[in-house]
Amino acid sequence: MALDLETLAVRLVHKEKACTYLVRRDEQVYSVFSDAQGAGILILDEGKVYSGETNASCHLAIHPTKDLLASTNYGEGSLQFFTKVEGEWKLAKRIVSGEGSHQHFVYFTKDGEHIIVCDLGLNQLVTYDYEFNLVSVHQFKENIGPRHFVTSYDEQYFYLLSELSNELLVLERTGLEFKVIQRESILLDEKSEGNNAAAIRMSADNQFIYTSTRNNEEAITVFKVEDHLVKRVQYLKSGGLHPRDINLSAQEDHLIVANKDSDNLVFFKRDQETGQLSYDYEVKVSEPVCVLV
Repeated sequence: MALDLETLAVRLVHKEKACTYLVRRDEQVYSVFSDAQGAGILILDEGKVYSGETNASCHLAIHPTKDLLASTNYGEGSLQFFTKVEGEWKLAKRIVSGEGSHQHFVYFTKDGEHIIVCDLGLNQLVTYDYEFNLVSVHQFKENIGPRHFVTSYDEQYFYLLSELSNELLVLERTGLEFKVIQRESILLDEKSEGNNAAAIRMSADNQFIYTSTRNNEEAITVFKVEDHLVKRVQYLKSGGLHPRDINLSAQEDHLIVANKDSDNLVFFKRDQETGQLSYDYEVKVSEPVCVLV
């Protein structure tokens, strides 16, 4: 679905099953999908590439300059790489990690050397090279459920959202090594049960981080980054149920919250000096799960 921000009209762009995560480079949009034949990636208005997956992946990333896509499949514990060969996208490699793996996020480092994956089930950050070979594994000692992360400009600091412990972890990265230097709860009540951290975004100036929590508190938490560490500056309700995804608008004057179970997109006005949010308006959309700006 596409939303016109001037008229607030919603229109159908493409109808497909399980298009639950989308990315864009330039004007081309890519999505995960599944159908009766299997699953893989959809290149909007161009075609599909099947990957051997049975169900759709949960996350998709595209390299900013190379013709390289990667997807992670939570249910199957797999990682898929796609490259362009003679003008056509094709599956390059599929890696299945086995029992207990629930891969949830994939990231291309800016230095062009590594690809880093969050394995929520095995509590790992897994690093590959561009030949898709395993390079290193960082094993967390606790069952935190690493879900997504954002990074500082220089990628020396990673800000990791953990789904099971509902925390924001600050990791210092040196080469292939990660060290946890701070842990902060994203919950209002750290003892409350049934919560699951969902999404994380960072402002372009690297000054503010936004997280969402679903299934109980249904909330957005705002952190300010100071000397690479984080400080909570605001906590507020998401304006609906199950805030599966959040994203900053193109001008970063709004935070957009996709509340899946209440069928609404909520727009929070953002103060770009303080990073804090205030309710502005909302739009009814059926089961929104991903916000692509």
